Amino acid sequence: MIPADAKTHVANLLDNYLVLKNALVAGDAEKAKSSAQATLTSLEKFDASSLTGKPKKVYDGQLDMIKTHNTKISKAADVAAQRQELDMLSMHVLALVKTFKVNQMPLYKQHCPMAFDNKGAGWLSEKKEIRNPYFGDKMLKCGSVKDSIIAN
Repeated sequence: MIPADAKTHVANLLDNYLVLKNALVAGDAEKAKSSAQATLTSLEKFDASSLTGKPKKVYDGQLDMIKTHNTKISKAADVAAQRQELDMLSMHVLALVKTFKVNQMPLYKQHCPMAFDNKGAGWLSEKKEIRNPYFGDKMLKCGSVKDSIIAN
């Protein structure tokens, strides 16, 4: 059983992630920075000692990388540098969402094959319609839905 405070915490992390992702779609470095800082504050305040079993293992396994990517985003000089962190951050947030089952709406795992010199990169979205956080207005609709996570 996952404690209610842990579910609330992970739901807040997801909310902050979506604000950050949408800020990158809009090219808003300041909003992305403030969302990353809000995530870091939330991580500092949360007492994970109530977690046990698989939820504890997954949370502990993602925590350092979520901190690392949000710290880099919060200190980045521009949107391009912030976007460099989103792909990996997305994978770590997805692991928490799948384990803690906190999404109140469907989520979509999306992918742009052209990001980072055609290496490709992914993100999570609350909308099925593609809004690319890696290119913003330049290629707003570049990408596809790779998976969906049903609402819990």
